[in-house]
Amino acid sequence: MELTPLRYFIAIAAAGHLTRASRTLGVTQPALSSMLRKLEAEVGADLLHRTGRGVSLTEAGRAFLGHAQDAVRRADAAVQAVREVTGLERGSIRIGGGATAVTYLLPPVVSAVRRKMPGRPDSLNWKAFGDALAKLDPAIYKPSIQLQTGVAQGTIVKFMGQRGLLDGWVISRVTSLERPMPTGLDVMAALGSKAAAGILDTNSEAFNPKGWVDYGRRLSDATAKLASLKPSEWATNLYVGWLDVLRSKVAPPPHAVPPFMKSGAWATASLEGGLASWAQLRHDTILYGEQTAIEMGDGEEEQPYVRGYVEPNLPFYDKMTRLLSMMRTGLVERKLIAKDALLDLDHLRALTTFLRGCVEKEVAGKPLAKADHLRIRKIEGEIEEITTDLLMQGLNYNTLTQDDRDMALVADIHSADPLAFTVACGHADDLIAIVPIEGKQYLARGPVFSYYEFPVQMTERLTDEKWKAMLRDGKAPERPFWTSQYRSAKPARTPIE
Repeated sequence: MELTPLRYFIAIAAAGHLTRASRTLGVTQPALSSMLRKLEAEVGADLLHRTGRGVSLTEAGRAFLGHAQDAVRRADAAVQAVREVTGLERGSIRIGGGATAVTYLLPPVVSAVRRKMPGRPDSLNWKAFGDALAKLDPAIYKPSIQLQTGVAQGTIVKFMGQRGLLDGWVISRVTSLERPMPTGLDVMAALGSKAAAGILDTNSEAFNPKGWVDYGRRLSDATAKLASLKPSEWATNLYVGWLDVLRSKVAPPPHAVPPFMKSGAWATASLEGGLASWAQLRHDTILYGEQTAIEMGDGEEEQPYVRGYVEPNLPFYDKMTRLLSMMRTGLVERKLIAKDALLDLDHLRALTTFLRGCVEKEVAGKPLAKADHLRIRKIEGEIEEITTDLLMQGLNYNTLTQDDRDMALVADIHSADPLAFTVACGHADDLIAIVPIEGKQYLARGPVFSYYEFPVQMTERLTDEKWKAMLRDGKAPERPFWTSQYRSAKPARTPIE
C-alpha cells in the first residue's frame, strides 16, 4: 500500500468534504475520488459515507484512520532520520493543472526533468531549481515555507494554471449531486436565450431527471446575474467579450426583422450556432499556414449574379467589431502576434465591417450593390482563405492535411465522477431560409455550425483526432433532440466528393 492514498484519505477525513480536501491538497476532485475508490477496493470496505453536505467516516473508516495516521507518521520519521544521517536535505514539489494538461502535456515535461536530474537531486540541484522557480510569474509559482536549500517545502507549481470562467460559474450553479451533468443550454439560457430556457422548461425529464428542486431558481439567479453585468464588465477580456457576442446571437431578435427571423425554427438554429461557437471557445481555451490555393474561381469568367443576404443582427456585428479591435490591441501591445497573422486579423476585421454595412443597408430598406452581392457569394472562400493562412503559419508553412482543415473539435468541460460532460463542434450544416431581398422572397442557403453534447467516461476523454474519426466513421452520438425543430433528417443536397 502506497503512502499517498493514505495522506489523501487523512486529508479528506479532516476536511469532511471532498472539494475542500482537493483544494487543500492541490489535487482535482475527480482524481481524489478515483484514488478513494481504489483505496476502498484495496482494503475491501467503504471508508466514507457520501452525503449531500460532504463525507463522514464509516465504522471501517474510523478504524482505518488511526492506523493510516500512524503509518504516515512513522514513514515521515524514517525519511527524516535518513536525511539527518546523510546530511541530504530534500524538498518536495507538487505540480497541479487541469485534467487535459496533466493527462497529455505534463508527463513528457516531468520525464524531461527527470532525465536532466538523474538519481536523487542533491541540495545544489534543488537550490538551482528553486532559483529558477522564483523567477517565474507568481501565477505559475506559489512558494511556501523556505528551506536552507532555497526551495520551498511543499512548493506548488501550477502547470498551465487555469482561471475561473464566467460560463463555468453558471455551470457550477446549476449542477449538484442531484443534477451532476449540465447541458450547454444552461449557459445559453443564462446568456438570455429564451429558446434555450423554453427547451429546458418543457423537457425537464431529459435535463433534470431527478427533479432537483433548486435547479430552476439557481438558473434564474445566474440569468439575472449575467443580465445585470455592465457593458464594461462584458469587455473585461476576450473570453468574456466572446460570450457577449454569443448573447446577441441567441437573444430574441428586435421587432424590425424579417418574418423568418421571428420563427421558432430560426431561434433554435441560432441557438445551435451559438452553442457550436461556444464549444469552439471552450476548446480553444482548454489550455493555454506559403498559402495554399483555395477554390474560389479563377476570375476569368463572369461571376453569376446571385443575390446575397446577411442575417440582420446589428448588435452581433457591433460586438464582433469591438471584440476584434480589442484582440488586435492586446496582441500588438504585448508583441504576441506576427506580421502575417496581423494581416489576417485585419482582413477579418474588414470582413466583419463589410457585413455590418450590408446589415445597415438591409435594415434601412436600401438595396445592396452588385459588388456586395458578389462578395457575399464568395464569403465562404474568403473566410477559408483567412483561416487556412493562419493554420499554415501555425504549422510553419508545412503542407496542411485534411485533418488540419477539419473544423470539428471537442472539449470536456465538467466532471461528475465517473463521467465527463463533453461539448463538441461537428461538420457544417446547410441552412435553408426564405429571405426578403429588395421586395422579393428568395430561397437562401448558408453554412451553419453543428453542436453536440454528451457524457463520456472520465478515463476515455476524447481528443480532437478521436472525435474527427468518430464523425468520419459515422460513430458520433446523436445530435441534441431539440435540434429536430429545424433540422431535416435527410440531406438537403448530395455531398460533392
